[in-house]
Amino acid sequence: MRTSDRHLIRGFPIFRGVSDTLFERLVARAEIHDSQPGEVLLTEGDPPAFLFVLLNGLVEAYSSHAGVDATLSFIRPPGAFIVAAVWTGQVQLTSVRTVQTSRILRLPAEDVRAAIADDAAVASAIGLELAIRYRDIMRELKNQRMRSATERLANWLLLESEVAGSPTFRLGIGKGLLAARLGMAGEHLSRAFAILRDHGVTVAGNEVTVERERLADFARPSVLMDGQDI
Repeated sequence: MRTSDRHLIRGFPIFRGVSDTLFERLVARAEIHDSQPGEVLLTEGDPPAFLFVLLNGLVEAYSSHAGVDATLSFIRPPGAFIVAAVWTGQVQLTSVRTVQTSRILRLPAEDVRAAIADDAAVASAIGLELAIRYRDIMRELKNQRMRSATERLANWLLLESEVAGSPTFRLGIGKGLLAARLGMAGEHLSRAFAILRDHGVTVAGNEVTVERERLADFARPSVLMDGQDI
């Protein structure tokens, strides 16, 4: 691994509080993998071989049952994924694939489990990562249960505008995938975008412009559903 990559990942939350010596031990057999969009990284039901940390890009966690695929979440940097499966040594509950070109750190699962068993700082850092992901899941559950599809889209657009740092941004994903992520059919997404025209949203292809104050009046964002701990 390059020195520049070591410096980059050293500051990630999953290594917070870990000593330099133990950090070097953790990354001794680690790999950084560059993935193209659509690459399947993990398949649900398989035992975990690695703990993954997303350095840049975007990945989708999804599940399949009886011929139906469901998008469960998107993971952004600096998120780690399948932490619980690695810690417990149990099978993965979701599949994961890249949505955008992504750079991903892979830490051998057995090295992570050994470090957790040997060092309280590693266990604490991994525990913090699990706590953050649990809170993400609770926010998403509330988002799905307590908002209409149009409200979910409105809050998604507000978040994307914030991430982009601009009222005008590109979605970065196909509208079909966005609909799946928000838990709606494609035709409902088109209808929701049409409704949001009256609330400050303009769409041209994959480029979106939002009037944040007008949209926020409709979306009513809440840190209890839309906030992020990292």
